[in-house]
Amino acid sequence: MNRMHTELMHTDFEDVAGQAAPPTRLTADGVLAEAVRWRRRRATTWVAAGVATLLAAGVGLSLQQHPAARPEPAGPPDPSVTPARNDPFGGLYSLVATDDVHLFAKVGAASLRSEDGGATWKAWTDTSGGGELTSPAPGVLTTTVETINDKFDGQPANGPKAYYTHRISTDAGQTFRDVLVTTEAVAEVPAGGWLFHTCYSASDPCPFQALDPGRARLAPLAAQPPLERAEAAGVPVSAGLWVTGTDPASKLPAVAVSHDRGRTWTKRVLATGKQALGGVVATVDGVTAYTIVQVPNPNYPGTQRTPAPDASVGLLFRTTDGGQTWTQADPGHTLPSSYEYFDGDAYVAADGTHVAASPRSRPQQWFTSRDGAAYRAGRPDGLGENLNATGEHPPVVARPGFYLAFDDEAMYRSPDGLHWTRVPIKAP
Repeated sequence: MNRMHTELMHTDFEDVAGQAAPPTRLTADGVLAEAVRWRRRRATTWVAAGVATLLAAGVGLSLQQHPAARPEPAGPPDPSVTPARNDPFGGLYSLVATDDVHLFAKVGAASLRSEDGGATWKAWTDTSGGGELTSPAPGVLTTTVETINDKFDGQPANGPKAYYTHRISTDAGQTFRDVLVTTEAVAEVPAGGWLFHTCYSASDPCPFQALDPGRARLAPLAAQPPLERAEAAGVPVSAGLWVTGTDPASKLPAVAVSHDRGRTWTKRVLATGKQALGGVVATVDGVTAYTIVQVPNPNYPGTQRTPAPDASVGLLFRTTDGGQTWTQADPGHTLPSSYEYFDGDAYVAADGTHVAASPRSRPQQWFTSRDGAAYRAGRPDGLGENLNATGEHPPVVARPGFYLAFDDEAMYRSPDGLHWTRVPIKAP
């Protein structure tokens, strides 16, 4: 769910309420964490089309607290948390894995690299250009470098506010090269490549493009997903290509899935009964998947109830046939919907368990369900409760056989998403 979608949903909520949204309840620390998260989540989505790490969808900087993103109670202070903890500019604030053994981290001002799964680290010179590193395919590092347009004055003839250069490395970060943007459409995402999506405004048509890492070329995909306000879901691409958005005819949330690298798409409209925005998808095997859709709450703001009902209601849907059919799950609404779910805020464990987190609350709250019927509170064994969720780094990166997360001091890895091992990371 990106900034454009959030702003449109915010308008829907105010229409339902008949009045402006209430003032924010954020603390200063919450504003800082949210600002960094939004700043880094620019409107750029990478989805790999070969075995790859999970990437999250992104949005631009926003300091505004939306009604659907009301933070949960902080709970009692944790005596083990130091003042520097959870500061995205201190300690460990970036961790990228190109595969199970090759990892790249940033600890303070130091760039580090591991070639043994995180057991040992050494200094690494980052020549990417200063953008945030991601790894959408095995052995590949990518980044998007933003350059402010000094000539921008609001006139189209003088260009956009900023220019974005996409850079790629296929030699484990030794060298980076610019990605060449072409206009000739391609029939499918090439083997080893991924689906690329850039969205800068509500009026932007936002075409999906295929990136070929070997040739460092970006080209439009001939068969576009049949959705409006579409966003690629950050799922492992061995699971196929999954896109969320709105059905053009009914204006209802919908999910489009391609299992042939974007040549053809299967679209399914979700039975929300409300014209809301598309949700976020979580899957690891491409068969069992969940999507959470936020819809306006008709009872908001509610003057006779304490506490007042939330501005949105989260509806959960589940598929067990690769997106061919979807059924509504969690009929008792046991999964809290007091905040917006972003791509990567939920994942599917190896056994099919759906795990959802509240990344903006401290300590984080976790909820799990084996079949989507009802959720229970509980953190996966060994996983930290103050995971970083800034920028294009979701709380948990999930792909078959490899799950990865990190906080300010350590990485957490798991073979199944349910049992985790903590590995501290320190600059040499």
